[in-house]
Amino acid sequence: MRLPLKSSLVLYALLLGSAVVFLFPLIWMVARSFMGLDDLYKVPPVVFPTQFTAEAYSEIWTIKPFLSYIGNTGIVVFFSVVGGTLSAAFLRFRIRPVAVSLS
Repeated sequence: MRLPLKSSLVLYALLLGSAVVFLFPLIWMVARSFMGLDDLYKVPPVVFPTQFTAEAYSEIWTIKPFLSYIGNTGIVVFFSVVGGTLSAAFLRFRIRPVAVSLS
């Protein structure tokens, strides 16, 4: 079933408008990450930086243990995925998990 031309134009306009609304925070975040301090504190705020700088990305590796943070996140994600998969398997096959005591 095809929509009439007027209806499809309205639909595409609504889709485009909602895409802009949903993508604006992502664009704002990425643009702010490339701004210098002078652009960050301008009033009224600017969306795009006047001078691009990648200084913040180089500071990530020297100021904080960023690689350690990524490793910790990977461990949490791994165990969450494994735990979710095992719990789904227990539910699917009606396996009763054995209680494990650490004492």
